[in-house]
Amino acid sequence: MLTLIIPCAGRNFINNQPRWTLKYSDTDSLLSRCIKKIGLKYYDRIIITILKNDLIFKSQLKAVKDLNSKIEFCVLNNETNGPAETVYQTIIKMNIKGSIQIKDIDIIFEMPKNNGNFISGIHLLNYNSDLKNVRNKSFITRNENNVVMDIIEKNVKSDIISIGLYGFLNSNEYVNAYLKLKDSFSIKDKIYVSHVISYLIGVDNKIFDFEEIKEYETFESEKDYNSSIKKRGTYIIDGKSINILNYINELKILNSNCGKIIIIVDDSKLNDISNIIKINGLTNIVIINGPLNNLFIQNDDELKEVYLNAI
Repeated sequence: MLTLIIPCAGRNFINNQPRWTLKYSDTDSLLSRCIKKIGLKYYDRIIITILKNDLIFKSQLKAVKDLNSKIEFCVLNNETNGPAETVYQTIIKMNIKGSIQIKDIDIIFEMPKNNGNFISGIHLLNYNSDLKNVRNKSFITRNENNVVMDIIEKNVKSDIISIGLYGFLNSNEYVNAYLKLKDSFSIKDKIYVSHVISYLIGVDNKIFDFEEIKEYETFESEKDYNSSIKKRGTYIIDGKSINILNYINELKILNSNCGKIIIIVDDSKLNDISNIIKINGLTNIVIINGPLNNLFIQNDDELKEVYLNAI
C-alpha cells in the first residue's frame, strides 16, 4: 500500500489565497496540476490535508475530488505547529498503513521511480526560483553511492536542496520518530519533515536514497506564481505586421508553454500561415482572418464607446 500525502494546511498565502486553491490553468488548480503531474497511477490512496476553514472553497474541492476515486480529504480543525505534525495527524486520523510519500504543493514535477525511503532534490546551480528563498530550504548531504548522510533544515551545508517529495517505506517509522522528536522539542519549535528524516538516519540507522529531479515548476513565491501564470496566458500576435514565417521555432516554444496563441492575419497570408502551422504540428494556435484595424477592448468604457460608434 502506497499513500501520497499532500499537506495543504499551511497559511503561507499567495494573492490572499491558500496555495492549493490558486489557478494553474483554465482547467486546473495548483493542487490538481500537482496531483496529475506526480502521477495518479502510482498510488493506492491520495490524501490532501486541509483546514476546516478551507471548506469554503467548495468548487476547488469538488474539482480535485472528481479527478479520481483515490483522492480523499483529511480536514483538521486547527493549525498544527508545522509540516511534520500535519503529516502525523493525517496518518493517525486517516488510518494510513504501509508506505507513504509526502509532497509539497509549491513545486511540481513527476514522481521519481522509488517507492522506499528517499528524498527528492536538485543541485543548487539548477535552482530557478527566487534565490532569496534558498536559505529557507533543507540541505542534503550524500555519499558517493547516492545515499543521504543527513538533511539539515535552513542551514547551508551543501549544494543540494530538497524540493519537497519525501518517501517513507513504513508509515509507522515516521509516527514513532515524530513522537520521539516531539518530546525533545519545545512547544514553540516547528518540526519539519526533514527533522524526522534526520532522526531516522542518525538514530535509527535508516537508509534514505537521494533522487535528483531534472525538471520542475516552482510556485514558492508570489513572483514565481505570477510569472508562471503570465507565461501560460493568451498571446495575440498581429500577423499583418510581423512575418510569422520567420518565427516558427519561437512559436513552437510558445505553443508548448503558454495557454493559447491567436494570430490575426489578412487574406494574403492566411493560407501560408495556416499550412506552416499544420506542417509543424502546432495545435494550440487560432488563426483569425481579421480586418486591417483591430481594437483591443479592456474596460467597460471602451466597450460602450465601440457600441455607440456602431449604432
